[in-house]
Amino acid sequence: MIKIENIIEFKNVSYQKPSSKYILKNINLNIKKGEFISIMGTNGSGKSTLAKHFNGLFIPSEGNVIIDGKNTKNGEKNTEIKKSVGMVFQNPDSQIVACTVEEEIAFGMENLCFTREKMKKNIRKVLHYVNLENHEKSSIYSLSGGEKQRLTIASVLAMEPEIIVLDEPTSMLDDQSKKQILDIILKLNKEKNITIILITHFTQEALYADKTAIMNNGSIVAFDITKNIFSNINLLKKNKLLPLESICLLNFLKNKGYNVDLNAYSNESCAKEILRTLENIK
Repeated sequence: MIKIENIIEFKNVSYQKPSSKYILKNINLNIKKGEFISIMGTNGSGKSTLAKHFNGLFIPSEGNVIIDGKNTKNGEKNTEIKKSVGMVFQNPDSQIVACTVEEEIAFGMENLCFTREKMKKNIRKVLHYVNLENHEKSSIYSLSGGEKQRLTIASVLAMEPEIIVLDEPTSMLDDQSKKQILDIILKLNKEKNITIILITHFTQEALYADKTAIMNNGSIVAFDITKNIFSNINLLKKNKLLPLESICLLNFLKNKGYNVDLNAYSNESCAKEILRTLENIK
């Protein structure tokens, strides 16, 4: 049996709508199983269009998207690819189709022909995982925005995907709900080894990723370890992304002659680095 090193491969992928300009241009991207990847860019950079290529919602005009060895252009593999790749969109109301929590989670599994016993088991498991245990019989309309987004994640998780793509899942939520969603995403990646693709324009969210891609005008202009991306203030500014305040502060100290670690970009590590610098001054 051939071992597949990359669970996701984009090979020279371009995409355009009929009688329109190219929205994606020559995308090359390799992602290994279990990686947490963030994709950042301003509005109109092509992030959401790229997201829809991961499970065959969009098919490349040129090039190929390979998911776990299966080409999205191969219609016979369509069901297998959609089972492998779960999608969570920005607005949960655009994704929810049922009237109750239980029915919503069951919907995707029914389409994949899960047994009734398997469906009941998975519903209990995923509700516990996203902290909605007491809402199994609840009406969708009784849920808050954050609860609806957790429900969409539960519905995807119940189908047992290897990959989950989340397209700006926190952009409509308050800070507390954002944290709950991010905590769940991290758990899925670290505990279940699910490959995570997080589309976001929030720099603080991308911090959790192993690697980060920057998109601009339909192209990937940078793809590297996250700390390398965020340490490059010029790269972020050039692509109209806000650098982290911690990175700006560390760069300011560096330019003033202090020996600081520019990779200490999380709030906690930045605070520790500043305290260490102050102690050395004494």
